[in-house]
Amino acid sequence: MNHSLPAAILALAAALAPSAALAAAAAGPSPAPPGRLAPLAAAPSAAALAALDARMRAIVDSGRRAGIVWAIARDGDAPRILAHGLRDKSAGRAMTQDSIFRIYSMTRAVSGVALLRLVEEGRIALDAPVERYVPQLANRQVLREVRDGRVVTSPATARMTVRQLLTYTSGLAYGAQYPAEAGVDHRAILALDQTIDQGMTKLASYPLRDDPGARWRYGYHSDVIGRLIEIGSGMRSDDYLQRTIFGPLGMVDTGFFVTPEKADRLVRAYDARGEDITARLPPSSDYLARKPFQSNGGGLVTTAADWIRFSRMLLNGGALDGTRILKSGTVAQMSRNQLTRAQGPLFWHDAAAAGEGGFSNRFAGYGWGFAIGVRLPGEAHVIPGTPGELTWGGLANTYFLVDRRHRLVALAFAQYLGADDDEADRVLRQALYGTVDGGGDR
Repeated sequence: MNHSLPAAILALAAALAPSAALAAAAAGPSPAPPGRLAPLAAAPSAAALAALDARMRAIVDSGRRAGIVWAIARDGDAPRILAHGLRDKSAGRAMTQDSIFRIYSMTRAVSGVALLRLVEEGRIALDAPVERYVPQLANRQVLREVRDGRVVTSPATARMTVRQLLTYTSGLAYGAQYPAEAGVDHRAILALDQTIDQGMTKLASYPLRDDPGARWRYGYHSDVIGRLIEIGSGMRSDDYLQRTIFGPLGMVDTGFFVTPEKADRLVRAYDARGEDITARLPPSSDYLARKPFQSNGGGLVTTAADWIRFSRMLLNGGALDGTRILKSGTVAQMSRNQLTRAQGPLFWHDAAAAGEGGFSNRFAGYGWGFAIGVRLPGEAHVIPGTPGELTWGGLANTYFLVDRRHRLVALAFAQYLGADDDEADRVLRQALYGTVDGGGDR
C-alpha cells in the first residue's frame, strides 16, 4: 500500500482536524499488548504501568517517533508523567516532562469551557442566534450544489445558535469540506495578522455547508466561539482564558505562544522518515509571539502537567484544588452527547464515514457534547475505551481522555504527521482497557 497521505487528507489536516488512524499504514509493528496483565483502568498495578511504559519507549526506540510524553493521573493520586526520546533531534535536546506541545484541536475543549462560563454568568445566551453577537453571520446562505461549475445557494432554513457552535451543528465546515468552486480561503479566515472580528467578516463571505441543526461537521465553530468570548468578556480571548482558566488552574505553560525563555522546550515535529517538518505545520498560532488573532479552534500549546490539571477539572465536575471553573451541572451538560443519530456520525474525513478503503474511523461509536467527544455506550467502537469517556486529539499527534467511570485522566503527546499516527493513543488505550476484540469497552 502507498503510505503517503492523500491530498484530501492533507487539506483537511491543514484545517485542524484531529489525527486519525490509517488502518493498514503502520510504519512498523507495535510490541504485543502486555500479556495477561489486567487492564490498568480497573486494576492498576506497577507491573502493568511498567509494561505500558516499555511499549511507549519501544515506539521511540524503533524510530517511529522522535519523542513521546505520556501520563496517567488517577483520582487522588499524583500524576505519573514519563518522557522518552528527543524533542529536538538536531539540537540533541531530550524530551522532558515539561516539554511544550502544539495541541491544535484539543484547544476546542478550552474555548468551550470559556464560553460556557460566560453563559453561566449571563453574558452570552446559549440559545440566542449567533448573529446577536456576530452580526456578519446574519442572513446565511447554504451551499446546495455545484451546477455547470457554479455554486448554487439558497437561504438557510434556520438561524445558527450559540448552542450549535458548541455542538458543531451550526452549518459551518472547514474549507476542505467544500467543493473547490466555493473558493474557501482557509488561511485567510484564520490569518494571524488580523483581529478575530476581521476573520469573522471573511468567514461570512462564504455560504454555510449545511442548514443549521442538520448535521455535525468539523469546522470553524470554535473560532466563532473565540469571537463570542471577546464579545462576552470585553477582553481578548487569550487574556480571558488566562484570567479564568489557566491562571486559576495553575496551567503555567499553556497559551497561544511560548515566551523566549521557554522556546527551547517547544517540541519540534517530524514525519515518518524522521525529517523535521516543523516549518510545514499549519500556522494556527505564531507559537513564539503574541498575535492579534487567536485560533480558539487550534492555537494552544501546553504541557502534560498542565493538561492533566485541565482534564482533572473536567473529571471533578468543574473544580480542582478548591478552585471552581464551571458549575457541576454545566460540566454534566458539556459531557453529555448532544447529537441525534441523524446528525452524526463523528468523523475527521468524509472518506472514513463513507467506508472508503484504507480508512478507519476512530470516532465510530462516539457522540459530541459541548466542544468535546463523548464515547457512547452500546455502540460498535474501533478503539478501546469506557462509556461516557471524554476525549479528543490534535493534528500534530496529541491525544487525551477523561475516564469518569474509573476516575482517571490520561494522555499521549508527540509532534508527528504521518502513517499510523494514533499508535501511542492505541497503546495507551490497550493498556487501560484491553483490546476491542477482548471486550475493550470497560
